[in-house]
Amino acid sequence: MAPGLRLRGNAADVVALSDLLTAAPSSMVAHYRVYRLVDGSTVLLADTIEPAVAMLRQRGHDVVDDVPETGGVMVGNDLVAVDQVLMAKGLLAAIPTQTVTETALPEEVLFVVDGDDVCTRLLETLLLLGRDDAMVGRLVKAQGSSMTVVRLRRPPWWLVSRVSDGDEAGIWVLVAERSLSFCSNPWLQRI
Repeated sequence: MAPGLRLRGNAADVVALSDLLTAAPSSMVAHYRVYRLVDGSTVLLADTIEPAVAMLRQRGHDVVDDVPETGGVMVGNDLVAVDQVLMAKGLLAAIPTQTVTETALPEEVLFVVDGDDVCTRLLETLLLLGRDDAMVGRLVKAQGSSMTVVRLRRPPWWLVSRVSDGDEAGIWVLVAERSLSFCSNPWLQRI
């Protein structure tokens, strides 16, 4: 049986699939045998993967050497049971789907920014998005230094998520449960 590419449902999958398509562009339209494993991962098998195996291994991707017709899949030294076997035409059909749960968009947030260059990046991002409705103010600390506060109604969720995940150093986000002007204790959480 041909080798397969194991996907784990994380960000590394994007890199692995990109590398696969770089090494073997015909993988986009290949016919796949898709093994859904009980551990939540997926193994993709197609003839087009075989020429790309050396490069995929060199880049640290999870290549499964042999997938038998029945039983489990050898992953390292472990035998992982197969939950489901599917056939798929094309890479997009073979990639496992992921459920995304929607989170209610906050009515209003405060971005507290420490540092002028970080503040400039945030304000530039908001202006590029056409969000000239942001209210900006300064908080002066006891030591004399200051922090910028940016109040934004109905912010783009990806921006709140990026800041709350810590991708933007020097920015904190406070999410209001309701409109800040009507709530005496507005903070639902501090991220």
